[in-house]
Amino acid sequence: MEVLLRAAIFKPAAGIVGLLLQHAADRLDAAYQPRPGEHRKGRAWMEFQCLFGTLRLQRDYYHHPGKHQGHFPADAGLGLEGR
Repeated sequence: MEVLLRAAIFKPAAGIVGLLLQHAADRLDAAYQPRPGEHRKGRAWMEFQCLFGTLRLQRDYYHHPGKHQGHFPADAGLGLEGR
């Protein structure tokens, strides 16, 4: 019974949390102003575990060819850097 109850609660919760995180990442990406020399290279998926299971998040990637560095601005805004 407990397993069924968890599934009934966590599956919709995972969908809601995933949707809220994706909207937050989209807002952060839209507001980001690239630094001089940075170029947007497109979007990439990230999978991670949370209380509700595995979630997927798509966010923008920026690369600075001269510095050979890149980053995902939304990761920093959501506290996901280095994960």
